[in-house]
Amino acid sequence: FFYDRGAATLEHISRPIGSEKLWSGGSARPDVSDDGRYVAFVSRASNLVDGQVDPGTNFSLFLHDRQEGVTTLISHAAGQPLTAASGEVYSFVLSRDGQALAFADMATDLVDGQVDFSDTWDIFHHDVPTGVTRLVSHAAGMPNQAAANVPKGQGWYPRYGMSADGAR
Repeated sequence: FFYDRGAATLEHISRPIGSEKLWSGGSARPDVSDDGRYVAFVSRASNLVDGQVDPGTNFSLFLHDRQEGVTTLISHAAGQPLTAASGEVYSFVLSRDGQALAFADMATDLVDGQVDFSDTWDIFHHDVPTGVTRLVSHAAGMPNQAAANVPKGQGWYPRYGMSADGAR
């Protein structure tokens, strides 16, 4: 939900398609752009985007545009904007202007040609206007190959920040 203190209104953000149905999974960890237009969140729901293909077992990353009333699946399989990626989003940050997201995910199919041989969290950057997701934590000189990292479960969890405009 999004509460607008100025207008004293409450808006349901992670609502399912058709808005009358119950959602199929919980949503959590919202982050809001400075102007309140964009709300990013994770959810296990498989019915937030029309045509969404998602077993609902992992947290996927979504972005809701309050001005347009549109929810977009951000953590989707490369080239398949309605299909949830193979991994789970651990954490994310939305740029202050709402035009970029950085997120940690264990998916191996977020970037076209992605190569990932380890069971680790990788860091991704998603550019909202273009819809392009790129692997940030890649091996030197190999933009589609995930760098080796400390495996999940050994006390390492990703922490990162982003510039206000999402460029860095």
